[in-house]
Amino acid sequence: MVREAIELAAAANARITLTGGEPTLNPQLSELIALAKARSRFAVGLQSNAIRLANADFLATLVSAGLGHVTVSLHASHAELSDAITGAPGTFVQTCAGLDQLHRTTVTVNLNFVITRRNLSDLLSYLPMVAQRWPRFALAISLVAPSSDMVPRDREMVPRYSEVLETLSEAWRLARQLRLAISGLEAMYGLPLCLAPGDVRQALEVTDLPDDADKGEVQPPVCATCALSSKCYGIRQGYAKCTAPTSCVPLPG
Repeated sequence: MVREAIELAAAANARITLTGGEPTLNPQLSELIALAKARSRFAVGLQSNAIRLANADFLATLVSAGLGHVTVSLHASHAELSDAITGAPGTFVQTCAGLDQLHRTTVTVNLNFVITRRNLSDLLSYLPMVAQRWPRFALAISLVAPSSDMVPRDREMVPRYSEVLETLSEAWRLARQLRLAISGLEAMYGLPLCLAPGDVRQALEVTDLPDDADKGEVQPPVCATCALSSKCYGIRQGYAKCTAPTSCVPLPG
């Protein structure tokens, strides 16, 4: 089934990313990467916790097979907070070891930091750690999405938009100082664009959404007059059910 999916994706000229579960537990991973590399004109991607990638020989096998890009989630700057968020004690240290090994390769790496109420205050400590330890990595920041059983609609987890704006603005300024590539909030799990602080919004790669995009289920009437309505995912229904949305202001062209 995975091989067939790779063939179909390549035939559709799509980018191929192997994910899971944890794909590094699949004994055929290098073969699947090689197949994707042979069929696709794009770099082959992998979403992983990076724990097994700490093994230099294993990682070298994947790179030789054609691995070109890895996305790794790391949601805190220290083990106590990270392990509490993931519910997997000991994994922060192991993931960081895998990231260290990745940094020694030419594979492009994107770190994923998902903001929750618990780790928001750690973001400004997280950025210098990334810039010092893995300076060539890019960083994507998103907001926790209360949209499934894995992410319950829980006010203890989901911050209001208004609570994150100041920290986000400081984070973008700090990232520029550290010369750290940072992105992410323009995606589905970001902010409504009208709420993004000015310096953040200017840095986002905002483009028109595809016709079949899953736009926000909650759209106040004012959204209809906003110049960014065709580029913005709006307010997610899960967020609206969790906490009353912050007021939106239509933006001029």
